[in-house]
Amino acid sequence: QFNSLITSNFNIQNEAHRLLVGSYDDPRVGKVSAEAYAQFFRTGILGDSLSFGTYDSVSLQLSFDLSYSYGSSENTPQEIAVYELDDTLARGDYFHPYYSNSPPVAVKLPALGSKIFSEAPDAADTVLTIRMPLAPEFGQRLYEAAETFENATTVSDSLFTYLDAFTREFRGIAIKPVQGDKIVSFNPLSGNSKIIVHFHKTQRDSIVLDFASVLNVRSLTSFNRITVDRSTSDLA
Repeated sequence: QFNSLITSNFNIQNEAHRLLVGSYDDPRVGKVSAEAYAQFFRTGILGDSLSFGTYDSVSLQLSFDLSYSYGSSENTPQEIAVYELDDTLARGDYFHPYYSNSPPVAVKLPALGSKIFSEAPDAADTVLTIRMPLAPEFGQRLYEAAETFENATTVSDSLFTYLDAFTREFRGIAIKPVQGDKIVSFNPLSGNSKIIVHFHKTQRDSIVLDFASVLNVRSLTSFNRITVDRSTSDLA
């Protein structure tokens, strides 16, 4: 079973929680690539009178898992791209396992955004994050869905009421490597890993969505797909 390790992130104490992204040409085992898939949902009750606000932009923030390192130790440029999922992930509270060799989940094109960074997480850092703007249309859809929340009278009126309704429209994101020489790890349970919808009314404000638990009710689904090309290694 070497090629089918469970890589789901279950919200269980003492479980490792990682979103692995990148590629590394390992001289011993071949080229290793990792991509992450994750659902997201609101972190709490939304603000009032969103219909009087004006949408500004949307961004993604990811916090490094400082305990993980694989590949080059140099501060070399890494590039990742973020896509919106075009297929639904299994419910997290069913503890449905995803594996390192699970099929890729379909994504929508083009990418929502990309980021080139060279920061290397250091154990001396308390928090190290990267941030990238995402496609304005994606944020506009999220904001318009949030607007319906305050006036909703039925479940079908608001995608922000229940996760199942939300994930039928916003199925999650995929984070994939574009180029680089390491695999980095992001912590989906960190309060600094989130999607932020920026808007303003009388002052700047935001709607925050994260990758952790749904209002302490049940777990969101995330997992890592890891592939290895052994054709150029001694393991061929």
